[in-house]
Amino acid sequence: MAGEHIGRTADDLIAQEVPPQSITSGAAINGSGVDMQGYEDALFVVHVGAITGAGTLAARLESDDNASFTTPTNITNAALVNVTNTTPNNVMILGVARPTERYVRAVITQAVNTVVAGVTSIRKRRTGLLPPTAAASQTVVVKSN
Repeated sequence: MAGEHIGRTADDLIAQEVPPQSITSGAAINGSGVDMQGYEDALFVVHVGAITGAGTLAARLESDDNASFTTPTNITNAALVNVTNTTPNNVMILGVARPTERYVRAVITQAVNTVVAGVTSIRKRRTGLLPPTAAASQTVVVKSN
């Protein structure tokens, strides 16, 4: 998705993937996952807050054909590795274009110490009707006629 405009359009669907939280050493937090039916691309905005000591954070995107992520697959080249305390209070973006499986989620892993982090998903380039699994808490903006 390099070079693609990441501004918000009227057809984007925004949801909280991982609520902001303090993640302790060794913990892996799975995102809630998004249904890509009717969308071509997704951005996952990783909000990194305070990082204590020599803390490190990793994030990756996974996909699956099942909403329950029973057999998740890591998406190639969609990962952040060793985000350290030299880059706290920052925003980083992972993206996927036309995933091969219907559902996509973010996974955050904290290797050492504690990190405050969260993830927001933005589904982009709507190609059809909104998926029936859109939650009431998601923001949907559509163009008027």
